[in-house]
Amino acid sequence: MIIEKNGLDELEAAGYVHELTPAEEKEMDQLAVECEARAAARKAGRTQLNLAMSADQLERFTRYANRKHIPPSTLAKAWILERFDQEAKKA
Repeated sequence: MIIEKNGLDELEAAGYVHELTPAEEKEMDQLAVECEARAAARKAGRTQLNLAMSADQLERFTRYANRKHIPPSTLAKAWILERFDQEAKKA
C-alpha cells in the first residue's frame, strides 16, 4: 500500500491527497453518524464483570494470552463462555 511507504507530505506532493468534495464531506459525515450509532448500540447491551487476581496470577494469565496473540480480556471471556456452555450441556 502506498501510504505504508510514504508520508503524507510525499503523497500530497505526488498528487494523491486532495480536499474532499462537498459530496464526499456529506458521505463522511453520514458514515461518522452511522459508526457512532453502531458503537452506542453495542455498548448499550453490555455490562462489565470485574475479577480480582493476584499480581502473579494476572501476570501469568497475560503472558499466556500474549503467546496466543489475543487480549487477556478476550481470552477470559472465551474461557468463561466455554465453561458456561459445558455446564449448560451437563444440565
